[in-house]
Amino acid sequence: MTISYTNPYQTTAILKTFLHVHHPEELTEITNWLLFLGADIKVTEIPKEVVEGLQERLDVLGSNTPEK
Repeated sequence: MTISYTNPYQTTAILKTFLHVHHPEELTEITNWLLFLGADIKVTEIPKEVVEGLQERLDVLGSNTPEK
């Protein structure tokens, strides 16, 4: 994993990493981290397994919101 900050205040960066999509703990870790970063991230490449994990987590979060 490499992280390269793109400004002197370290508020933006480029992250390059490789993960084994068949290792559930790695998928969980990257999913948690991406959700922590929130809407400010821009993804250029992402494995479909990570997208599926994110979608599952978002579905769970969406189903826990109170109805109006």
